[in-house]
Amino acid sequence: MSTRGIIILLFFSFILFVVSIYALMRIDNGVKPKPEANIVVSEDAIGGDFKLQDTDGKTVTQDILLGKISLVYFGYGHCPDTCPTTLNNITQALNQLSPEDLSSVQAFFITLDPERDSSEYLKKFISGFHSRIIPLLGDPKELERVSGEYKVYSSKGEVKESDQYLIDHSSLIYVMGRDGKYLMHFTSTTPAAEICQEIKTLLTVS
Repeated sequence: MSTRGIIILLFFSFILFVVSIYALMRIDNGVKPKPEANIVVSEDAIGGDFKLQDTDGKTVTQDILLGKISLVYFGYGHCPDTCPTTLNNITQALNQLSPEDLSSVQAFFITLDPERDSSEYLKKFISGFHSRIIPLLGDPKELERVSGEYKVYSSKGEVKESDQYLIDHSSLIYVMGRDGKYLMHFTSTTPAAEICQEIKTLLTVS
């Protein structure tokens, strides 16, 4: 190989080396692609203060979590599959609890779609699930802040005709203790029987 060829080869080898080092540094510094649904980034910091409204316009704060085991799920009323499936799992789990246990459990569905999820729409949407599931909505900025507190990923898709669009979002059921603090979470595919059993266990130890 000629001297010129060797110089060119060394030059491109150096460029490849620099690019590799840069990529490793980005990974080490936490620059990663969008997290997969059902992955919690930092379990130690899940939850926080919020000021939302129920479908009757009543203000609801984080204090509503106190005294009961709470299931908190973020989604949207126009979701075609994941949200209804998850809410149905929650419904089945709650149906398996005794009346006594059920009195110490509550569930919340917090919308990620304030543009379309009006109080009236959410009332109709949630009526197909357990009566203990309370839908919450609010100001878009507050909803964004609250979803951030719970480490929820969401991304609005392309708006099509008639204002139709999907929202890509993580799908976790957060379990909050009687003190309002995070205990654990379920995925959207966790069987209802498993959710029910975990709730029963938490009721006996907390």
